[in-house]
Amino acid sequence: MPVEFRVESVEWERVNLTFDLRIAWTPSTGGQPEPVVPTPVTVDDVATVPSDVIELEDVDEGPGGAEGDDAGQDVAAADGSRVVPSAMPELATTADDTIPPQLVRIFIRDTKQTHRVSWSSLGDGRYRVAINLSNFANRAFIPRGTWKFYARLDSGAEVGGVWDLDRLDELESLTRVFLFAGNREAFTVSFGLTEDDTNPLFAMRAYSFARKSGGGRKKKGGPVRRARRSVKNLTSLSRRRQLAQLIYDRTAQAEHAQRSVRKAAGKSVRPRVLFASEMRAGLEGNLLAVRDRLVERGLDQRLDLRYSFRTSRTATSRSFLSVVQELARADIVLIDDYFPPLEKLKLKPGCRIIQVWHAGSGFKSVGFSRFGKFGSPGLTNAHRAYTYAITASHHLKHVYAEVFGIEEEAVIPTGLPRIDTFLDPVAQEHARSEVYTEFPALRSKRVIMFAPTFRGRGANQAYYDYSQIDFQALYDLCGDDTVVAFRMHHFIHEPVPIPDSMRDRFIDVASYRNGNNLLLVTDVLVTDYSSIIFEFSLLDRPMLFFAYDEQVYSAVRGFHRPYEETAPGKVCHTFDELLEAIRDQDFELERTEAFRAENFDVIDTHSSDRVIDWLILGDPPASAVAVEPVEAPNPNRAVTTGTSALVPAVLTERSGS
Repeated sequence: MPVEFRVESVEWERVNLTFDLRIAWTPSTGGQPEPVVPTPVTVDDVATVPSDVIELEDVDEGPGGAEGDDAGQDVAAADGSRVVPSAMPELATTADDTIPPQLVRIFIRDTKQTHRVSWSSLGDGRYRVAINLSNFANRAFIPRGTWKFYARLDSGAEVGGVWDLDRLDELESLTRVFLFAGNREAFTVSFGLTEDDTNPLFAMRAYSFARKSGGGRKKKGGPVRRARRSVKNLTSLSRRRQLAQLIYDRTAQAEHAQRSVRKAAGKSVRPRVLFASEMRAGLEGNLLAVRDRLVERGLDQRLDLRYSFRTSRTATSRSFLSVVQELARADIVLIDDYFPPLEKLKLKPGCRIIQVWHAGSGFKSVGFSRFGKFGSPGLTNAHRAYTYAITASHHLKHVYAEVFGIEEEAVIPTGLPRIDTFLDPVAQEHARSEVYTEFPALRSKRVIMFAPTFRGRGANQAYYDYSQIDFQALYDLCGDDTVVAFRMHHFIHEPVPIPDSMRDRFIDVASYRNGNNLLLVTDVLVTDYSSIIFEFSLLDRPMLFFAYDEQVYSAVRGFHRPYEETAPGKVCHTFDELLEAIRDQDFELERTEAFRAENFDVIDTHSSDRVIDWLILGDPPASAVAVEPVEAPNPNRAVTTGTSALVPAVLTERSGS
């Protein structure tokens, strides 16, 4: 009873690969091939685990072997047993050719390693395999090697996957080269066939390469050159990391000793919680919301709250050592952006790192989602150190898991803490009063806020192309009843070039720290790829997207999802289109509702409490850890914003306990 296993298609999406497969068998009595269906349980006799949701196993991170010929060789299987591949793996047979075979699992193998992969049944003998290159297993890239696809049947036979020989040319176009580390290193994935004259199998080859800096033989030089080289070696990145780790370890040991002495003396020891950022000068956003809620609940008496904030302008070698020591003493660390010190340190067991990311899941790719693109991370990255990361929706778990290179189970839908005060009616009234006091020209006016993200290579090179703005045409459109508040990204240091003659209708509000407060007095938001849309979508007010460089931005930085399809408002590619949309009030408001449904599981004022109860004081509930959402998103669920209800609802008061 021959069984055929074919790889029918391969598709890329950033660092994600999707393989569509087909497995069929032909009865010995002849006739048309029939589909091979999955078994109801795995061969591991775990009756509660369906075969189509087998998870990835632990990965040996050593390099894979050459492709060679697996036939007849013993290979380590995923379950630890020894298996002998079929001599003709692409056309396996079973002992009883009258009983239809069933699929137990799909896995990949090179000559030395076997790994299970995540797969699902599409019905009719068709299957789908999903592989994330950057987060294959154990928060690591797929190991180097030449990987073949195999299907194990309930008879114990294994079938190797093949590719249609008439479609070989298609495989060449699927090759990807991901450059990183300043183009000095590359991770490559290519597809082809194994070097087997009789039974060539479909093969996926994954390898990494690096080129040394400089070139040629090093000159010995004189004593001055040798002295300089010695100093350079002493201050090299690897030596600095060794020193940082030494300071961390000794500080952690000293802290442990001090706590032991206190406990022996019958004194209490408060767990230490560190709020830290390397991108901001002080508490704001989600970090501020969580800290303030801890204080409101009196938990600052039970916890030892500490702080560490630096930016590229304030960072020094001395302050870095202080950061390392604070990390060593902390039991829980809350961060809200990329945190470079985590790259350099192996943290002590039990230290919990909680990423309360400063932005929602916007359009632009970040972290491992832009691997091989502008600003790409390396194979290892500080993001992988997170114990937990938060999101506002179950439906975004896979997005954050891809970005940070962590498991979906580690992404917890607590909601966004900064939303708590944003939705609180009392806090809203106070915020509006504060904004009007700071910018009295906004009072009693229709406010259009222009708040795009930055362009360029991060904080040190951030800019915005102000030539794209037709200030005169915008001024004329405003009239006496409208003002435009320019809120440029905090990375951008060049102020908006507002002509003096237009300052009665144009106001630069970039110096105002709390962007959410500004949203509360905004009637129309003009942005592009910024995550500011998350908060503003809760106000049910119009948004316009001025994406003059959408194609270039997408090609260089990449998007998580199709931009024009998911933007919660009208997309304009020229400034004239933007002016026309404002004039005609062409906002496409109906798109906002779908956006909210996908990006928010619950809209209330308890997100900070969930972060505190689930991630600081305890552990997240099983429903929050689960990958699949408990319920599908309901765009008609109750939502209260304080100023305008999207649907009728009563705002639940925050608990003081």
